[in-house]
Amino acid sequence: MQHDFSINGSRNTRWGAVGAAAAQLRRVRATAALGVLFLLAACQSPGPTSVDATLARTSAITATATQGAADLPPDTTSRAEAGAALRGPGIDPLLLAEPSLWGRLRRGFNLPALDDERAERFAQQFARSDFFGRRAERVRMYLPLIAGELEARAMPLELALLPLVESSLNPQARSPVGATGTWQFMAPTARRFDLRTSHLVDDRKNVLASTRAALDYLQTLYGQFGDWHLAMAAYNWGEGSVQKAVDRRRAQGGTADFVDLAALMPAETRNYVPQIDALSRLVANPAAYGIDLPDAAEQTELVSMPLAQDMDFALLAGMTGLSEKRLQALNPTLRKPLVLAAATPVLLLPQDSAARLKQRLASHKGPSTSWSVVKLNATAPVADIAAAHGVSATVVRDVNNIPAGKKPVAGSVLLLPVAAPAGTRAAEALVARASFDLAPDLVLVRTRARKGETLAALARRTHVDASQLAAWNELSGPRARRPLRPGQTLALWVVRERAGEFPALAAADPGRAKVTRTTARTTTVARNTRARGAARPAASKARAQQIAHR
Repeated sequence: MQHDFSINGSRNTRWGAVGAAAAQLRRVRATAALGVLFLLAACQSPGPTSVDATLARTSAITATATQGAADLPPDTTSRAEAGAALRGPGIDPLLLAEPSLWGRLRRGFNLPALDDERAERFAQQFARSDFFGRRAERVRMYLPLIAGELEARAMPLELALLPLVESSLNPQARSPVGATGTWQFMAPTARRFDLRTSHLVDDRKNVLASTRAALDYLQTLYGQFGDWHLAMAAYNWGEGSVQKAVDRRRAQGGTADFVDLAALMPAETRNYVPQIDALSRLVANPAAYGIDLPDAAEQTELVSMPLAQDMDFALLAGMTGLSEKRLQALNPTLRKPLVLAAATPVLLLPQDSAARLKQRLASHKGPSTSWSVVKLNATAPVADIAAAHGVSATVVRDVNNIPAGKKPVAGSVLLLPVAAPAGTRAAEALVARASFDLAPDLVLVRTRARKGETLAALARRTHVDASQLAAWNELSGPRARRPLRPGQTLALWVVRERAGEFPALAAADPGRAKVTRTTARTTTVARNTRARGAARPAASKARAQQIAHR
């Protein structure tokens, strides 16, 4: 979605005044990028004839990601002049011309500094804590990609610093309420901007896809408010909340910029926008704060490469020549042990690794994966699933994170150590909609009461809930408080792993008739117990989504 920066003419006078300089800078970059893309096409593996939907969604960002040194125009002075025109006075021309990531950011800075003492206070605090230095590796990997997409959309490069405040540029970051990824999307907002969130794929962790979605969102917010500081505030607080604050202030006859509205905002948002402004101050003039910014190349050294088939994670790492840790860092959506092409249709790799992968894929014989994606038709214990596929129950539990006492329910998608046919890939629709839910794995057992034992004492001895034990055996009121008959047989439900603690009782046991009569009742109670257990995570997730807007 291309944003129209002429929405509010009164707020965009500076854009018109520097249009020629910005347009010239964009034309130089676009021409250079096109040449690099043609060169890279020769080293990429052929993909399917129909472009993958996710690949199409990220194409604008991956095109920028493949820019190399050729993107540097021969005359960096002209770029510095264009950057100075966009930024206005205040940045040393030598810093603007610096051939680094930081010079690139400065040339794209366009927002006026906030007239807010919090911004300067945060700038001093970030300088003392070596904010950029402690995040240098992620800055080098991800920030050039984000800057490139902002430039392609002619958006202020101060926005590239927003995910540093959100997540410290960590694609694996997850907040207590479930916001995930570099840009900290909540699942409902992620789906609103075409990011998939399923058991097998989470596009919020994909730097390219999430950046595309975040900038779409920020452009939408700018279209609503006509002010980038308010757009950032709305990204944090929610557009509805910011709009109410704007309407309230205008109804009082006041102005509606961030500084004027800050008093109406929660503390988190009052600090959020000044923190982004503070980081831009450090980038614009590091010497003023007594810091050295970490070395960072102006352009990314990564190229994009389509992935046409599912592969074992270890095999893919070996073919690229990268360590598993480095491969995971460059492509945060990858998960062990199976790399799904439908989940990560485009890999980001150093150019030599991409060339190595292309060569080794061409010569590789046999299957590329020893794992398969399996959707369960019925709820079943892990041991039964493992036996049906001739694999280890322990491996099934470990790979799919199934704790003891739980079993996957019907419709859940699992990874199983069974080789898929060579050259195949999991269906895109299955990956996009994959779910995974667990239920208590309970079995019915029986035990005998000991002499003088009460229901409460028996519950303690067998490690079950006394009220549930009473319900399972239809004991209530005074009967539940009286001592049990020595040898009396009672039914109880325990997790499958504990079944061996309760030896089978003889069929002639006098209490067996009582247990038989209550079997239907106990089965119903246990089923309800399992349903309540399975519902709790979903309810908690719903509450978390109500708490946070993103």
